[in-house]
Amino acid sequence: MNFSSIHPYCDHFVEMEYFYKKLLSKATTLPEEFSFLEIGTRAGGTALLALNAIKESGKINRFLFTVDPYGAMPCKRPGDFYGEKFRITAMKCITDFCYYNNLNHTHFRMTSFQFFNTWTNNDFWFNGKLIPKSFAFIYFDGDHSDEIVFKELSLYVPLVCLNGLYAVDDQYDERHYSHIVKEKPFKSSNRLFFDLQAGDKK
Repeated sequence: MNFSSIHPYCDHFVEMEYFYKKLLSKATTLPEEFSFLEIGTRAGGTALLALNAIKESGKINRFLFTVDPYGAMPCKRPGDFYGEKFRITAMKCITDFCYYNNLNHTHFRMTSFQFFNTWTNNDFWFNGKLIPKSFAFIYFDGDHSDEIVFKELSLYVPLVCLNGLYAVDDQYDERHYSHIVKEKPFKSSNRLFFDLQAGDKK
């Protein structure tokens, strides 16, 4: 993959190759009925990485769900970090990529907690089959405040499938979430990756 092509759609461009290899591994090895989920989409850079991993895996029936309220987002980042220009950019580049590669994506313009309630209380169908509630990959890149991320992890980690993966953006200290999750993370430059092995599932 040409990582420089997604640079305009990322707020930081650190270790994209490592990030992509982790996604591709899960896209290739896990059943395609388990979806990918990204919380915090902004301009769509990491969503494009996820979609390309799905394409390269050959399991193109896998869904990518993205969640970002944009607009008046209750996020503690200053300025127009998640304004409408980012939504327009993200939706165009993601939709175009899906159209030309026959991939599946649905965006939810809401908070992560609103999506959790929507996801857990409703059924989603594809080709006449229910989409399982479990995820193969979840990327936490929305509101970065401890209060929000701790709550997101407590809600969403139980939805990660066996051998699935979840990652927390802009976090360096593996001890930071030790009271919330028991998995030992892989550390990259600015992300923590948690690989959910058999012994980790209750």
